[in-house]
Amino acid sequence: MTALRRKIHTAMSILCYRSGLCTLPYAPLISTVGITTRCNARCRFCASHGSGSTILRPCARKHEDMPLREFERILDTFPRRFDSLGLSDFGEPLIHPHFPEFARACWRRGVRYNITTNGQHTTDEIIRAIHIYPPQEINWSLYATTQEAYEFIFPGGDVEKTKANLRRLLRTMAPRTVMRLRTIPIPALRGQAENIMKEFPNCQYDFDNWLDSWAGRVDVSHFDPEWKKHTARSAHCLQPWWHCWINSAGGIMTCNVLDEPIGHVDDGLMNVWNGNAYREVRRNILAGKRVGRCEGCDYRNNMTGW
Repeated sequence: MTALRRKIHTAMSILCYRSGLCTLPYAPLISTVGITTRCNARCRFCASHGSGSTILRPCARKHEDMPLREFERILDTFPRRFDSLGLSDFGEPLIHPHFPEFARACWRRGVRYNITTNGQHTTDEIIRAIHIYPPQEINWSLYATTQEAYEFIFPGGDVEKTKANLRRLLRTMAPRTVMRLRTIPIPALRGQAENIMKEFPNCQYDFDNWLDSWAGRVDVSHFDPEWKKHTARSAHCLQPWWHCWINSAGGIMTCNVLDEPIGHVDDGLMNVWNGNAYREVRRNILAGKRVGRCEGCDYRNNMTGW
């Protein structure tokens, strides 16, 4: 998708949202096709894979891989609905046994893609694939440069292995790819942002990666006594007017914090987009109600950038 088409789509989304339209005259962007919901990490703030006292209500998602053929079918069925396509849906994309083929499928169709990764499984084969089929952006969840701070977030993780993998990838990565290193502004990681910039000075950074309680599934007070600054209480959200997510089973999601899809790609994208369930979500948002699928949502960035 060109920058102009994206701007037009965003303008239409905002106009229809402000006009109170629930049946929309355009198709959504597909922001993410999650190629796996499996993960090699058990991060303490993740309701999908974490465990322990921080997880109040686990996310009920089946952990599975998307077949390559299904991914290619989605790319071919909706060729003009992708901007920068995310391949991460609360799973670690690099552990998919066919990740290089997924990257090649995007590249051959001219689909720009991005990944979010913890970097622990960055094999030589994956590094070659990222070099040959470069993503637009890599969001690397580094969090810390010391083992003690790293394990506070990622129990059992090896920060030296992660940093070594990052250095190997940076040596061969295409110049067009943006490497963005992430951490979270919480007391246990104080000073880690500065350490990351010192060790990896030629990257971009995301140090405002706020915690999210996953609609009350995660007790964020375990990480920061000022937990309220990590959440938002707005009932308004532009996501159901702007884009959708597709999970690893082909389910269509209104956003990335739901347990259950609102439809399936086999139902037809526009049929789901303007179906009863999607229109009900929009009506509730316009009425200022966080009920049904949106109940308990405190997603901080529900209007950011749109």
